[in-house]
Amino acid sequence: MRGRRSLVGLIGANIMSSLSAGTRVLTRGGMCVHQAAETFRLFTGVHPDVERMHRTFAAALAERDAAQASAT
Repeated sequence: MRGRRSLVGLIGANIMSSLSAGTRVLTRGGMCVHQAAETFRLFTGVHPDVERMHRTFAAALAERDAAQASAT
């Protein structure tokens, strides 16, 4: 992992300073997807398609947000 920096659990202004410093920031959605992917791999031995999981997660959030917006 040389040359790569990652930081998890940032709050508020720390996120902006870390982004400007070039640190990779994993959002809550990203954390959810990667935790689910790793759990799936540990239980099944199969490496999931993380990019597909990200797309599915984003689509589910968009659908939820659209439903909430139309309900108000």
